[in-house]
Amino acid sequence: MITLENLGLSASVNPMIAAETNDWWEFPGYFRSVAHCQLDLFTRGGGEKFTVAIVTELEENKGLSITNGIEYIAAKIAKEHNLQPKDLILVEHWHGDKILDEHYSLVRFKGTKHERGGWSFQNPEWVPLEKAELDRLIGIEEDLSWVEGD
Repeated sequence: MITLENLGLSASVNPMIAAETNDWWEFPGYFRSVAHCQLDLFTRGGGEKFTVAIVTELEENKGLSITNGIEYIAAKIAKEHNLQPKDLILVEHWHGDKILDEHYSLVRFKGTKHERGGWSFQNPEWVPLEKAELDRLIGIEEDLSWVEGD
C-alpha cells in the first residue's frame, strides 16, 4: 500500500480548513469548450502553506474528463488561488460505476513552467491513493461515530 510517507508527504497534525467547495466548477476543455467537476479545497494553517485540491468527475459533465484536463485544472487552481506548484497537492476522484470502484489518485507533475498569465503543468503522473491516506492528509478522523448522539 502506498502511504503518505512513501510519497514524501505527512499526515496533518491539525485538521485542514475547508477553504472552498464548488459542486459545478468550470475548467477549460478542448476547442474552447467548458467542462465541469466538483472542486474541494483544503488549506493547512500553522505556517505551512499548501493546499489540497480534490477534483471529482461528475456524471453530468459533458465536456473533457478530469483525467484528460488535469493540466488545465492544475493551472486554473494555481492561478485562482495564487499558488506556486509546490504548494498544490492535487487529488483526482472518481465515483464508482459498473466497471470500477470509487478511487482516488494523487496527481504529480514532472514539469512546471511559468508562463504569461500563470503556471503551466506538464507530464502528469497518477499515483493511486487510498481514501484512508487522503483522510490522514487532510486530518479527518477515521471513526467519528462517537460524536453522534451528543
